[in-house]
Amino acid sequence: MNALYRDYFSQLSATLRRMYGDGPPDPEDVAQEAFKRVVARGDLGAIKNLKAFIWSTARNIVFKSHRTHETRSKYDFEVEEVLFPLSTDKLTPERVILAREQLRAINDLLGRMPENRRRALLLHRVEGLSISEVSRRMGLSYAAVYEHIKRGAADIALWLLENETAGSE
Repeated sequence: MNALYRDYFSQLSATLRRMYGDGPPDPEDVAQEAFKRVVARGDLGAIKNLKAFIWSTARNIVFKSHRTHETRSKYDFEVEEVLFPLSTDKLTPERVILAREQLRAINDLLGRMPENRRRALLLHRVEGLSISEVSRRMGLSYAAVYEHIKRGAADIALWLLENETAGSE
């Protein structure tokens, strides 16, 4: 398997990059994950065409990532609608005060998050970096950064939901 990894990893990464772009997900991360999954499967002797099996595994990882990204995009849109309602809404002093209170509370919530979660969320959402760029900057895998961002956004969305419910009672 080591020889196959040495010989096929670069080719697999290049093919993924050519077919699906630079990411997300990052082609090298996908290739690495594909090899990892195939090795973890065990009993490689039962696989007739190991290269084809690794390629199929990598392709499935890309497809799953794209499906997850689409789902996340829909979720992000809903969160943005809560945080940044349409500008046609009437801006009242009460809404300004409420927004300031929410921002203060979200800032406090960010301060209580684990460092990597907070940093990944801010780099992605505030600075506008892609998950791949955040991954490179933080020295973490794409999957780890994605998970940090997902959990951070979920923490904020849960807080907003709980406080919206509490405020309407």
